[in-house]
Amino acid sequence: VLLGAHGCRILVDVVLNNKDSKLETLYLHHNELQDAGTSELVRAITPRMDLLAGRILAPNRLKSVSLVKNDIGDEGATVIAHAVAEHPLLTYLDLSRNLIG
Repeated sequence: VLLGAHGCRILVDVVLNNKDSKLETLYLHHNELQDAGTSELVRAITPRMDLLAGRILAPNRLKSVSLVKNDIGDEGATVIAHAVAEHPLLTYLDLSRNLIG
């Protein structure tokens, strides 16, 4: 069973946005996330801020993300690049065997 964009949205909502999550490594190889699923995943990678209080609502502990062979294109790669720039804990990102470039 492939996760796809819809499954990725559910994963983000249920698992990754849990403020008590201790998840540090995420491997989603061969799931056909495509650019749409990548956009959903970025919601989890990017820390959510409470702009009024100036604090992080859902701190993110992800250190390693591997998205090998998910049919991610240039658009998805750009979205990921912007998210990674806002995520100082992420030390490993694998986008190999996608449709980038």
